[in-house]
Amino acid sequence: MSTETASGRAGTFMFDRDAEAMPRRALAALQASRLKDTLERAYALAHYRQKFDAAGVRPGDFKSLADIGRFPFTLKSDLRECRAKGCSGCTRRRGRRASPRSSAIPRAISTRGRT
Repeated sequence: MSTETASGRAGTFMFDRDAEAMPRRALAALQASRLKDTLERAYALAHYRQKFDAAGVRPGDFKSLADIGRFPFTLKSDLRECRAKGCSGCTRRRGRRASPRSSAIPRAISTRGRT
């Protein structure tokens, strides 16, 4: 399928020219902003809050993309452990849920099947 077919516009070589040809600094700023939002949402969940605390970091410690190495990553063994414990991942914190309709989302854990 060509990009013209996918985008529905003849002569289009990019889906979103502004996003795909974004200057490097603007792209890094966008990525950092979105990653910081993701870290804040993850920290609201008990499992990730424990991992962040054990690593001695908080979402506010993230200032640039270079800081990502200080944050813990989720490993396959983490998913297995959480699944064995019956963790839902959407644990309440201070009376809030991680997402407004998290109870309506079916729980599914998927891996590539490799060890």
